Amino acid sequence: NGATALMLASGSGHVESVERLLNHGADVKAEDHNRRTARGYAVSSGHTKVAEMLQKHETHKA
Repeated sequence: NGATALMLASGSGHVESVERLLNHGADVKAEDHNRRTARGYAVSSGHTKVAEMLQKHETHKA
């Protein structure tokens, strides 16, 4: 389905894994085959802390 490691970690709520992936340059804006981003995975799975982390990282990079 085109999901990245960041998307899978985000959808599972793995805060430490998400932090590590972001620190190593994971692409926050990458989309899977359904055009969902890592933040979309986090939101749809109810992981608000991860979604907020991703949003902050995306804003900080802009």
